[in-house]
Amino acid sequence: MNFVLDKKNSMIITPPKTASFGRKGRPRRFELSDIFLWMPSLEWELGGVSASQIFEASDQQHLLSLMQDFGRKRKISEKRAIGMLSALDTIPETYRTWLMGALDNEGAIRSGYGSWKCMVYGRYAATGTWPPEVSFLAQNMLDLEEALEAPTTAWRNGDLVLCADLLDSSSIASQYLWPGATNIIRHGEAPNDPQVILLRILAMMEIMLSTIAMLDVHELDGARDRVQPYSEVLFPDLSDEAAPSANALFFDWLEKFSGQVGCLAKFIPQLSKPRKNLDIDSSKRQLRRWRSGGKFPSNELLDAMFRELYPYANSSQEGFEASIQVRTSQTMVLLTRRINMIQGLVSHLSQIKELVYPFGHSSAQSWRQNRYQHWYRLWLDLRIAQIKSA
Repeated sequence: MNFVLDKKNSMIITPPKTASFGRKGRPRRFELSDIFLWMPSLEWELGGVSASQIFEASDQQHLLSLMQDFGRKRKISEKRAIGMLSALDTIPETYRTWLMGALDNEGAIRSGYGSWKCMVYGRYAATGTWPPEVSFLAQNMLDLEEALEAPTTAWRNGDLVLCADLLDSSSIASQYLWPGATNIIRHGEAPNDPQVILLRILAMMEIMLSTIAMLDVHELDGARDRVQPYSEVLFPDLSDEAAPSANALFFDWLEKFSGQVGCLAKFIPQLSKPRKNLDIDSSKRQLRRWRSGGKFPSNELLDAMFRELYPYANSSQEGFEASIQVRTSQTMVLLTRRINMIQGLVSHLSQIKELVYPFGHSSAQSWRQNRYQHWYRLWLDLRIAQIKSA
């Protein structure tokens, strides 16, 4: 999100954009699906998967184009809509219902599913049960989306007082809001009031921090025995603009975890060259680009790298996926992408003088350290209880 300060230090909100996650280049639009949650398409990208990859894998690129036009509020011709109907039979029921509803621009609201529920249920539809059994993280996001539905409707309708009251009364949504936060909404002049927009960004960052802690607890083994989160090694000092990127901290961790300190470059696959023709200088340059905050490697490239680093887990696909070393490394990748997102947002927010971060913290670093420990302990306790009751 870009903030521009004028000569009077008044905040002007430019179109919501933020730099890519650990990737240099032109910023892209950053959109929220409701009052606080980010778009599901962004969640795909945080997992290392683009929407285009998902639809290309099922040979349904035309559906991606249609969805993008829905999101841009473009009119869809009747001929084009009819031409899509046969293709809808090849995708999960929840996506089909959502797309059918979206043909008249009502989308997920008409079908009774929020955009997150469409994404999650579509992902888990192959389990054979309905409603599908979803992960601990996914269920918490669905619960939050449901809790935000009524406040979001009130906010979109311009009833900011009702929006604030609904947020205050929600035991789920209020976890992410600090004393006085809803008063900013209540006293806002309009839904796009700059202070309301800033509050939405900060609340979204609090939710993102919570999901990082949740992933740390849920995805990495040994949760019941851990007191300190693994992801601590990936967080840069958010108050130091010269701090290393989360990318650099990830590769520092990977070197130590794999036992290849100072030798990591030789395990970077060069997909266009046979292994025997490895250009080590090229690999070293690539590693430096990644460490500097340049484009983060794709899931495919990282998995190929992990196969080189952990050859004993490479006897079969099942063995590779079950390996604790591989699973831990893959989860640290997920955490790194999310931390990159927070680091990019904080970089833009630093332009605002005397900004108060969620729960009264005067700096991004203080907020991150204190609130991350809060969320980690909360999700750890819940995860331990879940394991014991299983």
